[in-house]
Formats: sequence, structure tokens, C-alpha cells
Amino acid sequence: MNSLFQLFQRSVEAAIVLRMVLALPHLPVESQINCNFTMLDGFQIIVDYVNQQPCLWDRILKNNINRLLSYKL
Repeated sequence: MNSLFQLFQRSVEAAIVLRMVLALPHLPVESQINCNFTMLDGFQIIVDYVNQQPCLWDRILKNNINRLLSYKL
């Protein structure tokens, strides 16, 4: 967990991703009359942003691969 905290402190891109992820629960699950943007749309934007930042993806994956693989869905 400490390595993730350090990553968020050192990397502007990682901090942006963290803020985006924290904003996801505030988005509606389904389209609303006054808002076409959904939680799934927000998640897709995060994925697209991370895919545009290969060094960020490498750092997250290399530092946390064991933790990510241990999660059970």
C-alpha cells in the first residue's frame, strides 16, 4: 500500500487517475434526463487515460501485480 501512496504523491498522472476513480461513485448508473454521462462512461474514460500513459500503467502493474492478482471476483 505504501508504494501506491508514494506513486500518487510523485506522479501527477497517477493522482489524476485516483481523483477520477474517487469521482466514479458520484456518477449515475443509468442515463438521466439532464445527464447522458454514466458510471460506465467514466470508467471507460479512466481506462483510455491510463492506456495513454504507458509509464503509469507499468508502474502500477509492476509495483502491485501480486496484490492485483490476489483479488477474487
